[in-house]
Amino acid sequence: MSVLLALPSGTNSDCTTFFFWEEDCQNDYNSTSRVFSRTWWGLTEVPQDIPADARVVNLRGNKLTSSSFEQEGSDALSNVEELNLRKNHIRSIEGVWRGLGSLKQLDLRENQLWRIRPGALSALLSLENLLLYWNNIGRIENGSFAGLQSLKVLDLTSNKISVVEVGAFECLKNLEKLYLRFNDIRNIAGVFSGLHSLKILSLSGNEISKIEEGTFDSTGNLEQLHLSSNKLSFARLNGADVWRGLSSLKYLGLSSNKMFYIEKGAFASLNTLEQLDLNLNKLRSVDGLFDGLYRLKYLFLYYNEIDHIEDGIFDSLYSLTTVTLGSNKLTTVRWDLFKNAKRPIELDLNPMENKWDCSSLCWLKQEEQHGTVTWSYRGAPSCESLDWASFACGNPGKSDFVKFSNFESYGKLL
Repeated sequence: MSVLLALPSGTNSDCTTFFFWEEDCQNDYNSTSRVFSRTWWGLTEVPQDIPADARVVNLRGNKLTSSSFEQEGSDALSNVEELNLRKNHIRSIEGVWRGLGSLKQLDLRENQLWRIRPGALSALLSLENLLLYWNNIGRIENGSFAGLQSLKVLDLTSNKISVVEVGAFECLKNLEKLYLRFNDIRNIAGVFSGLHSLKILSLSGNEISKIEEGTFDSTGNLEQLHLSSNKLSFARLNGADVWRGLSSLKYLGLSSNKMFYIEKGAFASLNTLEQLDLNLNKLRSVDGLFDGLYRLKYLFLYYNEIDHIEDGIFDSLYSLTTVTLGSNKLTTVRWDLFKNAKRPIELDLNPMENKWDCSSLCWLKQEEQHGTVTWSYRGAPSCESLDWASFACGNPGKSDFVKFSNFESYGKLL
């Protein structure tokens, strides 16, 4: 049974709403940190008693609308650097930011915004972080972010964006992080032109089914590209065309795309890549996929349909430290799979859902005795509870560089 706890918002008669325990109804000013908070008060106007030296103003959870920010309201915020307007009733942001020349962070998450008109934010010349998570924005127009030459972080997660006009972000020369997760975007051709400073681009949870040649030509400093949970099942991911321009990429996320096949050498041009996530697809073979990935450290392949690993497939991966292969259709792993490894390899075969040929895994027992293998498992494996003493182990060879574990740290790499 779950219990929902609600408490009255305080003794102040102006603060009469109910709130969940983690959302305090506040009315205070800390002169040391210069933080003014008046949250969950049902305010419909910007308070006029905000101290002139306030650096941070938190007005979360009120009933402020666009009309609350006429010139009089803006004057009360003229020296503010961080403004939290999360969970208000703001539907439009045109012409309401006059006088906020010092503002560096604007939090408009969980409002009712449906459009950002061109030039609507042009007065915010010092703005570095713009948080627009969980609104109703359906289209990003060219010029929507005009004037934001200082912007470094733009979060448009969980809106209803289906169209991003070509060049819509081109004016954001200093943008480093762009989050477009969980929208309805299908086409990204030409969208990222001019983003020469971009380091993190998240497009997970959209409707992208194709990546056009030259899409990332302007993003030479990009380090993380998240494309998980899209529609790339039949996309042609030819390295020379699709990934052109990604000369600094370290992480590529392609999980949950239901991909059946990826061309050999598809990632060959990504010679700076350190992490490749292909989890939760339908790949049957990975032959030739990792050629040229000399700096790859982490390779995630669990929950695919791989039934064999070709000889030599990992031979050129000199930097490899971790491989996940659980929940595929493998029944054996050869002892010389990582014969060229230069350091210990953490190999994850969990969860073990198949009937494994245990006699072919004898080399793991030998390495366990040598102290170079750690073995653990989850689920219900079918190798007699992995009773190593029952194996008729021969002498398949030596693999000094393999460490075998369930890799509990997955998900904490980035």
